[in-house]
Amino acid sequence: MRFLLSTVGSRGEAQPVIALAVRLRALGHDAVVCAPPDFQVWAESLGVEYVPVGPEVKGTAKAARGSVPTVQERRRMIEGTVAEQFRAVGAAAAGGCDAVVGGGALAIAAHSVAEALGVPYVYAAFAPITLPSPHHAPPVFGMLGQSRTDGPVDAAALWAEDEQRWNALWRDPLNAQRERLGLTPVEDVRSHLFTGRPWLAADATLAPWPDPRDLPDPRDLPDLPDPRHLPEPRDLPEPRDLPEPRDLPDPRDLPEPPGLPEPRDLPAGASPSDMSGASGLDVLQTGAWLLDDDRPLEPELEAFLEAGEPPVYFGLGSTRAPDGIAATMLEAARALGRRVVVSRGWADLTDFSDASDCLGIGEVNQQALFPRVAAVVHHGGAGTTTVAAGAGTPQVVLPQMFDQHYYAERVRRLGLGASVPPAADLRDALARALDAAPAARAVAPTISRDGAQTAADHLLARAASAPTPDERAGS
Repeated sequence: MRFLLSTVGSRGEAQPVIALAVRLRALGHDAVVCAPPDFQVWAESLGVEYVPVGPEVKGTAKAARGSVPTVQERRRMIEGTVAEQFRAVGAAAAGGCDAVVGGGALAIAAHSVAEALGVPYVYAAFAPITLPSPHHAPPVFGMLGQSRTDGPVDAAALWAEDEQRWNALWRDPLNAQRERLGLTPVEDVRSHLFTGRPWLAADATLAPWPDPRDLPDPRDLPDLPDPRHLPEPRDLPEPRDLPEPRDLPDPRDLPEPPGLPEPRDLPAGASPSDMSGASGLDVLQTGAWLLDDDRPLEPELEAFLEAGEPPVYFGLGSTRAPDGIAATMLEAARALGRRVVVSRGWADLTDFSDASDCLGIGEVNQQALFPRVAAVVHHGGAGTTTVAAGAGTPQVVLPQMFDQHYYAERVRRLGLGASVPPAADLRDALARALDAAPAARAVAPTISRDGAQTAADHLLARAASAPTPDERAGS
């Protein structure tokens, strides 16, 4: 069989898709990845067929934060990327395929190309927060001028706004390209992309899909009053001061409990308990799609690790780096008597000293490195968070955007370390993370490492059960 895997984004989107392609190839099948050109050489070195789409995205990690694009600028950007994706994904599918996978919400053309070919389509999200649910609000997009808010939010209202935003920004460009393929217009873009049965390519311990039956976290419940401060019996009303039974309202006159839908408003086969807090999505959580990595560490890094106590790893992956952040991290580690390994990343971090207690590195096998460091300080990307959790190494997460805030909160809730804004006191956060080492080691065995295999198995079964071209033609 041959599979087409499409994504648009940074390393956090490309790497899991490439990991699935590698797994499919190991099972004897062909897989072509359509993703930004930044990852083509790497993917092809792993034996993966690759079709680049759009411009390189690496420059976004160095670009200064600018103003929010105008409506006209945003429209031109969207029209351009939609047209380019239909061109590239269509070219990747030219050799035929048995199923199409869209990885991440910006894989706009994947479902339409699958529809045009008459083959199954699967949407995969890499964090629960990106899928609609009454249990959480949608992620924040700084490019759209959005900002995080503290305190309770109306998740349902925010998801409704998110749906409207998808349609306002993407529906016309998407339908223009669908018309070229002879496909009918899409009314709801988000539902078209995500479908009613999306996959969640994230670890079930680290990033579980919320269950409506879940009880609230005890830490979110209000504190009970101290029993010593409860009223004394003498402060309670005297029985003679209580209302007579005849003065109480008749129970038949009480209003119905609000909030439950009428039976006629429920889908067929559903009960009120099924609908209470339900997302309406049938989510398959496969586990994170991790790439098996057996690359050895560079000799210089090996020598640095062997020369002293485990250092602190610091890296921001493919995200921007706040000014002076590497030097601030080095100062925090030194204050705690720790050495530092700095991953330059896409931001090309260089503002650290060449002293003997600091080593700058490039691309590295995190699966080999993380078990040998004292803590991992990073941006909160899904991949880095998962590998660190699987290594049993405590973390400090410095979230800046999108799902990074979600993974930062999960690290905190699971007791795996600390999460603070990049400008916060890193010394205190690092100290708290180092204290969390026992908890991090305890959680490590629960982190699944076979998500790509699980996804491959389901994808093969889905493709095998799909009608053949002859069967489709005869129906």
